[in-house]
Amino acid sequence: VPGWTDDHEWRGFIPFEEMPQAANPASHFIITANNKIVDDAYPHYLGVDPSPGYRYARILERLAPMQNATADDFASLQADRLSIAARELVPHLLKVPPADEFARRALEHLRGWDFRMEPESIAATIYAATIDALMHLLLLPMMGEEMTFAMLSGAYGASRHASRLRYHLPVFIQANDTRLLNPADPQRASWLATLTAALRDATAQLRETLGADMSQWQWSRLHRTAPTHPLSALADIGARFDPPSAPYGG
Repeated sequence: VPGWTDDHEWRGFIPFEEMPQAANPASHFIITANNKIVDDAYPHYLGVDPSPGYRYARILERLAPMQNATADDFASLQADRLSIAARELVPHLLKVPPADEFARRALEHLRGWDFRMEPESIAATIYAATIDALMHLLLLPMMGEEMTFAMLSGAYGASRHASRLRYHLPVFIQANDTRLLNPADPQRASWLATLTAALRDATAQLRETLGADMSQWQWSRLHRTAPTHPLSALADIGARFDPPSAPYGG
């Protein structure tokens, strides 16, 4: 919010009885996953930066039919790898005319995908790379190379804003909201054109990173831990104490 005006000054506390609440709900469970917990009719300010509701929605999908839940059930829920964001975006990608043979084969993998980000999944790799390419295509003309790199680098801060945009893209595409597009740019003239360019760029990047053999494009080859020891910032120590990188799903 603009901090240089008085429009957002502290106004006091919300009365306890007017705070969001639920007591013994009929569902027999309460879910929160950093998501927005009230609708737009709620009269009080709670914050401007909730996480997208995908984790909440997936927990709800898993909990609602669960009967006589066990510890194993909840461990499985915690480790769930299905991506609702992918489930919403991939149908739009499947409308893309493939720019080349790699794009055509990539679409075949996406067409048969169950939207689970499993370590061995090729489709998960293609989806993640395409989202990255799509974000780059959208941000670069507006922000330039340096700011786009900062937004997409994964560093905490700027990347939080990028993640919000990333998770709202299916909504923009479904509504044909063209505010991020530019009719004068062939690669951003429409959502179909932008998705086509993103898939082309993603498969080209994956060929460069993982090789031309698409069977080797497993998600675990890209999605790896990168732990850093606090002392590694010292030049005479470097990465000596860093734990090893390891592949993982999710």
